[in-house]
Amino acid sequence: MMQHGFSNQSGLLIRPERQSELATSDEWWKQAVVYQIYPRSFADSNGDGIGDLRGSISKLDYLAELGVDVVW
Repeated sequence: MMQHGFSNQSGLLIRPERQSELATSDEWWKQAVVYQIYPRSFADSNGDGIGDLRGSISKLDYLAELGVDVVW
């Protein structure tokens, strides 16, 4: 499944252009830029003051532009 430039693999969102490169190594995590999101505090999509998944998803393009390879 592809969303905002990331594909979903085992609960991780991985940029497709890095997916094959990272998949060839057992220690892919040593080469990847991994960013952990706490949805409750990361981005609020409906203005209630509490972050949510929709808000987090809306920021994936921005994270990809920053060079993030994997969202945890």
